[in-house]
Amino acid sequence: MRVLLRVLQVVVFAWATEAHAQSKVVDDASTAAFSFAVLGTSTSEADRSTAPLLRAIDGSAARFVVHFDLSLPSETSCSDASLARRRALLDDSAKPAVPVVAAAEWASCGKGPSDYLERLEHLGDVLFSSNQSFGQARLPWLRQSSLPRFRRYRENLRWQVGHVLFATINLPDNNNNFRNAAGRNGEFEERLVANRAWLDRTFRLAHERRLSGIVLFIDAAPRFSAPMRVPDLRARDRDGFYEWKLAFRDFVPAFKGQVLLVQARYAKDLPQPPQVDRPLQDVAGKTIPNFARIALSDGSDLRWLRVEVDAADAKLFRITTERLFDDPSGELYGAERAK
Repeated sequence: MRVLLRVLQVVVFAWATEAHAQSKVVDDASTAAFSFAVLGTSTSEADRSTAPLLRAIDGSAARFVVHFDLSLPSETSCSDASLARRRALLDDSAKPAVPVVAAAEWASCGKGPSDYLERLEHLGDVLFSSNQSFGQARLPWLRQSSLPRFRRYRENLRWQVGHVLFATINLPDNNNNFRNAAGRNGEFEERLVANRAWLDRTFRLAHERRLSGIVLFIDAAPRFSAPMRVPDLRARDRDGFYEWKLAFRDFVPAFKGQVLLVQARYAKDLPQPPQVDRPLQDVAGKTIPNFARIALSDGSDLRWLRVEVDAADAKLFRITTERLFDDPSGELYGAERAK
């Protein structure tokens, strides 16, 4: 209850301070139809899939590309060299390139809060220090850190193209960085407040602008099939995504458009790629029809997702998996439509 009260207080504050900054993130709002790309790869030195996939996307009609780092937690993924490598790869993209923060880059680094908070701060310096994307063409975005109350959260981004609002949210794939030890969840609780405010404002903006859709990008794979029980702080199996899923259950039904969640990781309740499912249920256990999600496949199989957006189509989103020949030309072939 204490955390939820803090969330409500901060949300009210955020509404009053964001209007000026938000006016800068609209990109050609008249565009009714366009496409964008989503790519998940490891950026470890041993991986060689990112560059050819980005080159293939460069040759597509995609307006921009969103990149997930699927590196496994290790000393390598926690190194400065790994961040520099990811930045260089994205900056070489001909399309605007948007990174999504990964747990392996910060939440799995070090032995305690001082270590992973220092790492998150450094990640912000390297990947999220600007008000625009990477790539040879740039896309303006709004960082949550533009609000003084949330200056720490540079990695939470928002931008608009056409009739769709896009946002990234820092939800790491280690149970949202909830720690089973007393006194170790200050980071978790503060980010919970920030993320709730960011999600709330995203839905309110989409409603105010009468947009057709919202697309959200997260690292984690929250189990939507898990029972929605009020968390017991004494329990070792505390669902670190409970409050986040509860917010979704509140916001999505009130939004008249479509909501697409793109997550980097798999959960046991998620069908294999490139399947789209509708896992969000209301309090009565009925499926909420305007919410869908999809997870990325391993980038080592040389695939990327093409998401076509058409505001004239009631379904709004059409998702296909594009494949790449494993040859130097990077020639594309065929497309598998996600069901």
